[in-house]
Amino acid sequence: MMSRLLFFFVFLYTVTTLTSTTSGATSCRTSCGNIQINYPFGIDKGCGASQFQGMLNCTSTDLDFFTPSGAYRVRSIDYDENTMVVFDPLMSTCSILQPHHDFKLSDIQNAIIRPSYDTVFALFNCSNDSPVKNRFKSLCFEAAGHSCDDLYSACPSLTIFNTLPGNITASLGNSTVRATPYCCFTSYDTVRVMNMNILDCSHYTTVIDDGKMRGVTPVDWSYGIELSYSVPEIGCDRCQKSGGTCGFDAETNIFLCQCPVSNDVSPRDCGGGVSDKGGCNSSKANYATLLLAMLVLPFFIFVFLYTITTLTSKASGATSCRTSCGSIQINYPFGIDKGCGSPQFQGMLNCTSTDLDFFTPSGAYRVRSIDYDENTMVVFDPFMSTCSILQPHHDFKLSDIQNAIIRPSYDTVFALFNCSSDSPVQNRYKSLCFEAAGHSCDELYSACTSFGIFNTTSGNSTVRATPYCCFTSYDTVRVMSMSILDCSHYTTVIDDGTMRGVAPVDWSYGIELSYSVPEIGCDLCRKSGGTCGFDAETEIFLCQCSNNTSPRDCGGVSDKGGCNSRSTNYAMLLLGMLVSFICAIS
Repeated sequence: MMSRLLFFFVFLYTVTTLTSTTSGATSCRTSCGNIQINYPFGIDKGCGASQFQGMLNCTSTDLDFFTPSGAYRVRSIDYDENTMVVFDPLMSTCSILQPHHDFKLSDIQNAIIRPSYDTVFALFNCSNDSPVKNRFKSLCFEAAGHSCDDLYSACPSLTIFNTLPGNITASLGNSTVRATPYCCFTSYDTVRVMNMNILDCSHYTTVIDDGKMRGVTPVDWSYGIELSYSVPEIGCDRCQKSGGTCGFDAETNIFLCQCPVSNDVSPRDCGGGVSDKGGCNSSKANYATLLLAMLVLPFFIFVFLYTITTLTSKASGATSCRTSCGSIQINYPFGIDKGCGSPQFQGMLNCTSTDLDFFTPSGAYRVRSIDYDENTMVVFDPFMSTCSILQPHHDFKLSDIQNAIIRPSYDTVFALFNCSSDSPVQNRYKSLCFEAAGHSCDELYSACTSFGIFNTTSGNSTVRATPYCCFTSYDTVRVMSMSILDCSHYTTVIDDGTMRGVAPVDWSYGIELSYSVPEIGCDLCRKSGGTCGFDAETEIFLCQCSNNTSPRDCGGVSDKGGCNSRSTNYAMLLLGMLVSFICAIS
């Protein structure tokens, strides 16, 4: 008991360093210049989704997007398509030649907001030894019928690279000399994996291939970067329907639904109460939530190559991706075979002969269903207590990347049992507990055979018959482990609208996970008849076709094409080897 008290006081000492005033969003600007600012973005402290904090800054009239490589002017945000168009003021364009420059995103940006499939990177003044003109030439393509070389002749800023007058090439004797240095139209993944120094190209520009490039000269192209963003749905829709504004506690990063009303409004009733868990958290409720100590969410989404030599021009992505496991369909972004689905989700799922399991740092969870329309997955924790079985002490943990892209939804209720009288959720953080669909957590002690063991008294005794328990959200168990919470058991229930008036024995026990991934080309791939996957060595996106289809022409959706086929890549590899052999013997 003394060790528990000591641990508890150490925890309290840590969290008391936080301020006692509400730091959640109370006034969130909804525009910057002529650009609307809606969730998941925010330009004020505690506004929007915590994952996007610090990425945007609003001056008097302009909105800027910040990355490790600089500030990018935001031109537009499309909340229906989940895209943001930005412009890099330090990149070269058709009218100006800029110094050597890289485009970089942070790890979290690479996970939740990254260049879309429509963003084409044009690399200029590449040396003869450049990887994209030798071993990785297959990474280059034409865009809307245009060759990258078109820019050398059409753009005033790039004519400096023309070394011979007239045509692109000139004949000198029996040899042909190239009039311009190599250039390459490629995707974001190329510059993500290899920086400009490795690529050995001195300049770049970016063009948005939005269907308006064909037959248009480079002077009139749309220069910029289209970013595709995503964030798991963990309550903002419900918050907005209840009349609130979505934000987060600036100290703890815990989601908050902020009401535009006085402090006297109940944190469960803003806007008429969309659910028992409510919409909005008032300032009074935020006061307690603010004191939670939150684990930092640093995570690394992509592992950089051990060495560039591991790259190959042969697609090592999926050529055979299973589309089901037992009765569960397996579609993008998930995959159960090497190189299938989205690389962010690799290693999370495993298929046995009949069952699909979801893996986290705390164990394997049986997948019950996946809803690809709602972007949700329902899993069951075999090690948690339920209404019929009492399990040993156990924690629920997600990795950093899982916390960013697939985490328990707002409908998942965590029930904490056998909590001591010193438990944080029964003292300083009692406001984190709530009723679910009109049910008190105490009901489970009397209704569930597994929890009946905690009934210590009966009759008219004034002594509490059961230890404390608490219905709470995932954020509570994410920030505080079961040891800190001082509760010995937990269960999870999905409050999907079927709990009200139903006994605990018949509740839906499990965890509903909400997932997201930026759209970087899978829709185009599927429309072109391909299967979405990635190169297992580089994590570069691949659209995989049948073996007899061109890598640019599968379904003919775009010039960048749908699919990369294994047979086509073998042919390109063989061609490269043949050319190298001829050069060696000549």
